[in-house]
Amino acid sequence: MSEDVLTVALVDSDFDDSDLERAVVEGLGLRFVDARFTSDRRAILHSAVGAIVQYESVDRTFLDAAPRLTAVGTYGVGTDHIDVSLAESRGVQVLCVQDYCTQEVADHTLALVLAALRGVVPLDAVVHAGHWPPSGEVGNLRVLADCTYAIVGFGKIGQAVAKRVSGFGGRVRAYDPFISREKCAALGVTSVSLEEAFESDIVSLHLPLTEETRQIVGDSLLARLPEGALLVNVSRGDVVDQDALAAAIAAGRISAALDVLGSEPPLVGQIEALGSTTIVTPHAAWFSRNAEQRVRESAASAVALHVRDHLKDRKGA
Repeated sequence: MSEDVLTVALVDSDFDDSDLERAVVEGLGLRFVDARFTSDRRAILHSAVGAIVQYESVDRTFLDAAPRLTAVGTYGVGTDHIDVSLAESRGVQVLCVQDYCTQEVADHTLALVLAALRGVVPLDAVVHAGHWPPSGEVGNLRVLADCTYAIVGFGKIGQAVAKRVSGFGGRVRAYDPFISREKCAALGVTSVSLEEAFESDIVSLHLPLTEETRQIVGDSLLARLPEGALLVNVSRGDVVDQDALAAAIAAGRISAALDVLGSEPPLVGQIEALGSTTIVTPHAAWFSRNAEQRVRESAASAVALHVRDHLKDRKGA
């Protein structure tokens, strides 16, 4: 097999172009094909040695259609749309991108929290509707320094959030079975159980979506939240039972600020079910122009380098 026939295919993405990916792949001496807008998708997949996906399900059907595949890369950390065990059993390396949007997600988390605590969204709507309410009618505005803040999932993003919350004077606790109490303490954070985390005034979720975390936040954990608590989700929509969350919000017990939903784009009626007071952003927490460039170049580079190294290994065998 000669290097000039090795193809890396961009299978799907919602980016406007594929210029960054093309530059990286071709810069490493491989052929790049944007398969998003072509009628030859089947032929492209059949010949592809590497693939880049964003939302595409990499399942048995996909892998059967790509018999020469040696690597599949995805934009971001999550691989819940990829059957990793099946791919690896077929010799396909699954590659994801770490550390491309830590600061963006941490900033967005605090933006959601502060907007909720300070009533930014409803007050803005009132003023734009032509009203200027007196101070006594602006609602129950709160201060972050008065809150106990729990971080569920204390990886790099969770730790970046902790630094920000501490800067506002909030009392920070964290749940993460993979982070030691000593590490938490060194960062000025109290390590707690998952149940204890949900006894906080604010809980933000920073979890990967796995079989263990799917709908981990359901009726029982939501019931532990104190009256008036705020739940923030910037991880994956399906770590939360969407029906249970909608019911808790409708009951007036808690509020929520969400960057992710169980279905994206939302199903008909899904936003209405969350209530008019719920803040929702369209899975934008990760985004900045720099983060976009980092994730696109990193995904393309990871796949192309694996393909190139795989070829070298075969030649050296």
